Amino acid sequence: MRNFRQTIKMMAMALVMGIAFCSCNAAGGSYSYDTTPSKAAVPATADHVQETEVKAVNTEVRAQAVLRGTHLTFYYDNKDHNTEGTVYEVSSKGYGVKGAPWARTGFITASFDSSCQEWNPTSMIFFFSGCTKAVSIDCTNLNTASVIDMSCMFQKCRSLSSLDLTGFDTTNVIEMYRMFNECGVLNSITVNSAFIQKASETGSYEMYRLCPAQIING
Repeated sequence: MRNFRQTIKMMAMALVMGIAFCSCNAAGGSYSYDTTPSKAAVPATADHVQETEVKAVNTEVRAQAVLRGTHLTFYYDNKDHNTEGTVYEVSSKGYGVKGAPWARTGFITASFDSSCQEWNPTSMIFFFSGCTKAVSIDCTNLNTASVIDMSCMFQKCRSLSSLDLTGFDTTNVIEMYRMFNECGVLNSITVNSAFIQKASETGSYEMYRLCPAQIING
């Protein structure tokens, strides 16, 4: 009898669920569920990621010094000179007492490219200081119109025998302290009359200390 009652109860429950199911379909409330297992996310790997990184190219116009063998050339451009030689970034504000990085390279000759006519440094302090092996420094294209300080610019250039600075614009220079200090074999410095006048007016203390050079008004 007990089993018979359980059977009747189960049949009644099945009938109720069937009616409810039919009611939902009639009302447009039919539901369906996607039981397909979702695909697991595949972690990105180097093989799946397209390379989009582009090496940055410095297009900023800047002053650079390029050492090729024993010759040092200064540029003011946005070119990549790394394939030409050793490149040094050039400061427009001068250097500390240890001098510029090329001072210890042992370069023998140096020059300024025509592009340096557009460069406007404000200081040449210690620029060639300690360049003891340099025998020639061509400053023809160096623009000094904005330079304020030329202190120790050629200090201890002990192999230089002559300098031509006739193109130097010293309009804004206020300091020439020890500019040619310890240039022991520098025999002649060719300058313009404005340079001579400025040297007499500014702080040019010990400008030619231990330097026997004859000043030539060119």
